[in-house]
Amino acid sequence: MGDQNGGTQSKDSYNDMIKLIGFSDEAKAIENRDFDSMNDIMNNISDDDYKKMIDIIEENGYGSMANMMESIGREDMIGFHGSMMGR
Repeated sequence: MGDQNGGTQSKDSYNDMIKLIGFSDEAKAIENRDFDSMNDIMNNISDDDYKKMIDIIEENGYGSMANMMESIGREDMIGFHGSMMGR
């Protein structure tokens, strides 16, 4: 994933961002490469939680990621995550 400066975002930075937005179970699943849990989380995320995630990501310096997530929408993001995980 790219950061604001076009560089590569580190795995630790991404996990910190997920924890920061209050999704500690999601961060644990990412750290443990638990694809089944990540899939369950994404398939069950509410519209409100998806919006909260976008807002917090934006507020913490990940504007380009927030813009992408907002433009794609929750349903397409769920599909995107599923395809990344071979689902």
